[in-house]
Amino acid sequence: FLHHDGIKERLFDAILPSEEGWPLKFEKASFDILYYFFEKLLATGGSLVVESPFLSTRDTAIFRKFQEQYHPNVVQILCTADPKKLSVRLVERHNTKERHPVHFDPTRKTLPAKKHLIDIKGEPYIFDTTDLDQIDYTPIYGLVEKYL
Repeated sequence: FLHHDGIKERLFDAILPSEEGWPLKFEKASFDILYYFFEKLLATGGSLVVESPFLSTRDTAIFRKFQEQYHPNVVQILCTADPKKLSVRLVERHNTKERHPVHFDPTRKTLPAKKHLIDIKGEPYIFDTTDLDQIDYTPIYGLVEKYL
């Protein structure tokens, strides 16, 4: 299981940024590393899960390249929620001591851009996380089992 945040946190701990603009630099560096490992694992022909706040504008081309080169089965899960609930969660996450400091961007004043499915071949699933107590993971388990 590869996840963007794990890479980003390790980069932060190793480098300890001090210059202005570091959030965007870490974002780019952690995606570069994520895609490096992603491609290496695809080349082995094995199964893997990659988690990240992917953006269709930034990530579609690289996913298409990987699909053309390695022909993986893709299940794309897009998590959504009510924007007001997301705002509350964002504030709560930033106020917890458990949240790694690399995830705090002092320049961010709004929610991240709305996410959209990446325009690639594969099975899409939109997953509403507005009410965390009512989430049914069964459809996601079914999709993952279908392709493993």
